[in-house]
Amino acid sequence: PEIPRFQGTRYNSATKRCPACKARVQAEFPPEAKTHLQYGFELKNLVVYLRIYQLLPNLRTTELIEHLYGLKISVGTIDTILSKAGENAEATLAKIKQALLRAGVVHFDESGMKIKGEKGWIHVAATDLLTLYFHHACRGRDAIDEGGILPGFDGVAIHDFFSAYAYYNCQHGY
Repeated sequence: PEIPRFQGTRYNSATKRCPACKARVQAEFPPEAKTHLQYGFELKNLVVYLRIYQLLPNLRTTELIEHLYGLKISVGTIDTILSKAGENAEATLAKIKQALLRAGVVHFDESGMKIKGEKGWIHVAATDLLTLYFHHACRGRDAIDEGGILPGFDGVAIHDFFSAYAYYNCQHGY
């Protein structure tokens, strides 16, 4: 298939010198332009897809984009794109949590993993249509409470009967 070409928008800002006081004055960029070169939604979406769904590291993501599209973007740009995507995801995350709270049956589980050499836990709450993952340093009730689903859930919680789940006032199944 043909590989799409991405376009960036380059902003230029005129600089003038006041004839009276000789001070330099530079025009401002539009509010949406933080720097002189702006990447569009398509490239930003690709970065999020490669990093989050395909689990590519930052450096490999920059290399892939350069090889396929001829764009040299920095690891810092990748971090900025991911940070903004995270901020934009907050409203979606809230909707997913609300839908899980209203679901009749939700599966709960947790798996240990290391992040930067430190032991932690990935917790999951899922239905056939929704999945919520969240990381916590702990496995037990503190983590489950912070996940925000089981404390207010009154449906059927499907789980492996890890003792922390028994604390919650809902129906339990396996």
